[in-house]
Amino acid sequence: DDFGAGYSNYSALSKIGYDVGKLDKPLIDALENERGRIVVKQLIDLFKMLDMKIIAEGVESEEQVSYLKEYGCDAIQGYHYSKPLDEQAFISYIDTH
Repeated sequence: DDFGAGYSNYSALSKIGYDVGKLDKPLIDALENERGRIVVKQLIDLFKMLDMKIIAEGVESEEQVSYLKEYGCDAIQGYHYSKPLDEQAFISYIDTH
């Protein structure tokens, strides 16, 4: 969870058999520049080589969604789609979308 923040790092990937990697919001925000896009693309490629699914969190713009889809991200969450919802609001959101 939250790869790119805190104790999540490359050494943890090589020691523990994770099946899902979650890209933290600061990495998603880095998609605003070329260097950031290179880092995110390489991380997604690395996760894929390790047979991991990738979730991007904190996505706020269509441009970020576009890059993440192009790079092969498996799931995208964030305010671009919806703010956090309680159970009833979530059910209503699903019914209308």
